[in-house]
Amino acid sequence: MQLPTDFITVAYLLSFTGMALAVLLLVQFTKLIILPAFFAGRQIPDAVLQFYAFAWALIFVTVMYWDHGDFNVGAQGLVILLLLILVNAIVVTIAAMGLYDMFVKPKNALIAQLKNPPSKT
Repeated sequence: MQLPTDFITVAYLLSFTGMALAVLLLVQFTKLIILPAFFAGRQIPDAVLQFYAFAWALIFVTVMYWDHGDFNVGAQGLVILLLLILVNAIVVTIAAMGLYDMFVKPKNALIAQLKNPPSKT
């Protein structure tokens, strides 16, 4: 039996689990580098992290469709393709960021955060 030499390959990244893993890793390792520039001294809200993860998922899903050659369609096919890209990016984001954090967490925390924003000091 030969052991794998690459843990993450391009073929794996183009799969659902590969995209979810890549989005999770990219968000976790870059959120403290990129996002503090916009939230200096404040905690980064969960919604911002979810949109950040969605941006990465959108990039990965678009690259997947581009790699498969699915952009060679007419105007009507392009609208359907863009809708599929959007839906698949949402699914990858949910898988990467966790279903609990997005849907099951009580909405009271978000309401409290909106009513009492962090001070700017």
